[in-house]
Amino acid sequence: MNIPEKSYNEPFTSEELELVESKLGVKLPESYINLMKSWNGGGLDGEHEITAVDYSEDLSYYLPGGVWSVCEIAGITPLGDLHSIMMTPYMLEEWQLPSGLVLIGGDGNAWIAFDYREQPNDPPVIFLESNDLRTAVLAHNFQDFLDRLVVAPPYVPSGN
Repeated sequence: MNIPEKSYNEPFTSEELELVESKLGVKLPESYINLMKSWNGGGLDGEHEITAVDYSEDLSYYLPGGVWSVCEIAGITPLGDLHSIMMTPYMLEEWQLPSGLVLIGGDGNAWIAFDYREQPNDPPVIFLESNDLRTAVLAHNFQDFLDRLVVAPPYVPSGN
């Protein structure tokens, strides 16, 4: 994964981490915390993609061939802006998404999230389509997500 030199967010303190985890009601994965200590979220250098470990064909509009494009990962800040996982409470309500998720990327119609609903420790990373609430498992946990995230091949328009 190509990490930019600069994050969108300032470094966080241990007190801010405790506050964020308390407000979200979760224990964030160590692999996520460790990445955010060195780079606290934002846009990646170049487009990346991941192939879901489990998805159904009814999501092929969003995940052609099971592949999802990743351009940004939200960081850890006590503020609820779009570059922070603290956007989660507002976005869950705004988009009528299920509780038990912590959003780490997305735009309203489609999200990447930690799914704490059935696994409170080191949760899977899922893709969530917000219209019908269909999901796909992108990775078994955040470390698996990082290990499987690759630089996307260059876009070549069809017919060329």
